[in-house]
Amino acid sequence: MLGRDEANVIQISSWCRFPLYHCDFGWGKPDLVSNTSPPLRSVGLVDSPIDDGGIDAWITLNQDEMVRFKQYPDIVACTS
Repeated sequence: MLGRDEANVIQISSWCRFPLYHCDFGWGKPDLVSNTSPPLRSVGLVDSPIDDGGIDAWITLNQDEMVRFKQYPDIVACTS
């Protein structure tokens, strides 16, 4: 078992298919929808604001992990 300080945890959430860009709370529809993240590894997914069927991925990693993540061939192939 891993100790508390040794846990390898990644929080993943998806807001895809929620009509967030169609909500109007009195000041118009949002230009951008995002979330906040505590200081731990996380992935948040939300529909693209340009309504093209794509998604935006909000990824929180430490600096070393992000460098490796950006070099991963499958990530490079599907990002713009």
